Amino acid sequence: MIVSHENRFIFFKPLKVAGTSIEALLSQLCDDTDLITGSLYEEDKYDGYVSRNNTCDNDLLKFHSHTYPELFYQKTKSQWSDYFKITAVRDPWEVCVSYYWWTVWSRENYDNVILESDSQPEILRKFRRFMLSPVFMDSGAVIPGEWHPTVVDFISIENERFLVDDIDFVIRFENIESDTKTLCKKLNMQYKELPRLKTFTRKLDYHYSKYYDSLTIDTVSEKFDKTISKFNYKFLKK
Repeated sequence: MIVSHENRFIFFKPLKVAGTSIEALLSQLCDDTDLITGSLYEEDKYDGYVSRNNTCDNDLLKFHSHTYPELFYQKTKSQWSDYFKITAVRDPWEVCVSYYWWTVWSRENYDNVILESDSQPEILRKFRRFMLSPVFMDSGAVIPGEWHPTVVDFISIENERFLVDDIDFVIRFENIESDTKTLCKKLNMQYKELPRLKTFTRKLDYHYSKYYDSLTIDTVSEKFDKTISKFNYKFLKK
């Protein structure tokens, strides 16, 4: 997330939409008074893109990098109505594949890691098991009779929180170059080539459709209903 007081804009970053690359570009407009949640990865220290003004006196973070608009408004007790609000969106089926690789890339012994040697049925099985596995938070305890979110529940709930009515500009991942150029004009910023950050996690360059069976296709369609209807996304077979 970026809050630029000098340029009066806020960038809200959903999961797996090239948000870090967008932030690195927009951070070039920021001065020492602006808030940047930044990145934990040394590879992402692009042209001074580092965390800025995001710690309290006790060294705790003020805001998570994926703070969604309503939570930000609640924590700051303001709607920031005079700031230009920006976010990004991506094909939900691709978002889930990107999140899968982000989760498993460093877990070599994890039995859900998809290998180049895996057959197509095995790819589908591993991805389905990942997507439909429960997400454990806090203590991780499972309470009988209560609803327990799955991975796809978590991703969809988190990302759809960014699609609120007062967003002024949405960057579509599929049009990211042209959309960021348009955004730069709106912000009176000279366009520079968008950096490619956090691209090291995906081990296999398969089209996203290779991961999906009918159950997971339909599950994403159901869970991301708001995103799909608003931006007219469709599952594409390749």
